[in-house]
Amino acid sequence: MAHQRRPPFTKRLLILAAALGLLAAVLPLNVATAQAPAAVSLLKVSFPGVAVPASTFDLVQSVVDFEAGAASSASTTTAQSFLSVFEGELTIEVDGTPEVVAAGSGIAVPAGASVTMTNPNAGAKARLFVSTLAAVAGVDRLHDPSGAGIAVFGTVRRTMVNAPPPSMSSRWARATTLATGRPTTS
Repeated sequence: MAHQRRPPFTKRLLILAAALGLLAAVLPLNVATAQAPAAVSLLKVSFPGVAVPASTFDLVQSVVDFEAGAASSASTTTAQSFLSVFEGELTIEVDGTPEVVAAGSGIAVPAGASVTMTNPNAGAKARLFVSTLAAVAGVDRLHDPSGAGIAVFGTVRRTMVNAPPPSMSSRWARATTLATGRPTTS
């Protein structure tokens, strides 16, 4: 039996590179050339002029689902809150004044206000995003409304430390806008 001689290492490397190049030319590279989907904003709501309550505070955010026709019992807010509707429509009554808030819209609720929320649609659910800047470990019932057909999808609480004081908020917002090219309130 004759002993076969192997090609030198560089020749084998060139053959491998040529095979990989041919494979790359033949196969589509959809994964490498695919573009990320465009960002879609669920909300077109801004709450300008919001001042932080203290240099250290909790940012509490919740998503609350309202079944068709569900209504919450009245609750009093402990801190300023921001309510934005993701899906459907809610009638939000603040201190006796009702306002219909459709998907993509929102309202600010002052601290100490009495709030009732109702899904007036008999055929579709509504989804609400609640955001509150609260005292550390503070509790606000808007994040856990009571009533038949109302369920909290999820809540997150994060303690924010060393926030700019209210007198610095507008200067901080301008500096952030200059640094990023995007306003902080939108």
